[in-house]
Amino acid sequence: MLYFDSLDTRTCTFISKRISKAKWTIVAHSLDLNTVTIEYSNSKEKEVIYIHNIYNPPINIRENTIPLLRDILRKLAKDYHIIVGDFNLHYPL
Repeated sequence: MLYFDSLDTRTCTFISKRISKAKWTIVAHSLDLNTVTIEYSNSKEKEVIYIHNIYNPPINIRENTIPLLRDILRKLAKDYHIIVGDFNLHYPL
């Protein structure tokens, strides 16, 4: 279980014990966004998967985590990304 050590943290990521600790790292970008980087090898080369765990507060709260996620995705444009979490986004359609 990985999380930013604060009472205000709203994201927590669990990683299977079957994945070697040498194969992954985690970065807490904020209390509401962390990224796990997992390295693996395919038949020819090393690949990377980024798993972004996000909590986006409801729209009526001034904070918004989506712009931070967008900036991170721009910096890490290559490889593979999985985005999970609570986005608190509601569209009537």
